[in-house]
Amino acid sequence: MPHYADGLEALTGDIVYGTTYNRQGRLVVGTVVSVTPGSDSCNCIVAFVTVHELPDLGDRNWWEITKIMSVQPKTFHSGGKTFVVEPDVDHGETRAFSLIRRADGTRP
Repeated sequence: MPHYADGLEALTGDIVYGTTYNRQGRLVVGTVVSVTPGSDSCNCIVAFVTVHELPDLGDRNWWEITKIMSVQPKTFHSGGKTFVVEPDVDHGETRAFSLIRRADGTRP
């Protein structure tokens, strides 16, 4: 099985932090949803949430916004701005992650 940067074995369901392939080096915290044994690269998929500021779309209504976003967004307001929380997944390699907690709640 592949291992994390700290040498611990990677398991599905682990909560980890690190960088994925398509987020320009941005740190993510998420749950490992897939691990591919026998591969050193592109050997895991991590699910996480992404938060975006909702752009000013003028007079468009929520139906148009959800079609643009192609999801049913969860929104919240802070500092006079509206933000959208979206589920996301990305591929990565396990050695770019460190374990926070196992699926069973144990910590390293």
